[in-house]
Amino acid sequence: MRAVFACNQYVDEQAPWALRKTDPERMEAVLLSLFMAIRDLAIAISPVVPAAAGAVLDQLGIPAGERDLAALGDDGWFARRVADGTTLGQPVPMFPRLELPAEIPA
Repeated sequence: MRAVFACNQYVDEQAPWALRKTDPERMEAVLLSLFMAIRDLAIAISPVVPAAAGAVLDQLGIPAGERDLAALGDDGWFARRVADGTTLGQPVPMFPRLELPAEIPA
């Protein structure tokens, strides 16, 4: 969950929607970082929530044979997606955004 929260914080801080107008190259770097992190997180949670993780990996275009925990050590996965021309469709939310209280009661 810390990694998920870190991704959410990264999105909030980087504001890729604003970078689209001011720094498109930076926006692409931010979105690429998120794409890679989401792929790793989806693989990591797949033993616990296989259907939801599978749906996320489907959206990312990750082939079925590249979804096990061993795939996390595969440094060439992204280059293969680029080489085979994988494109992403319109994203569909898989999980609701968690809103935590500003202060957690003791």
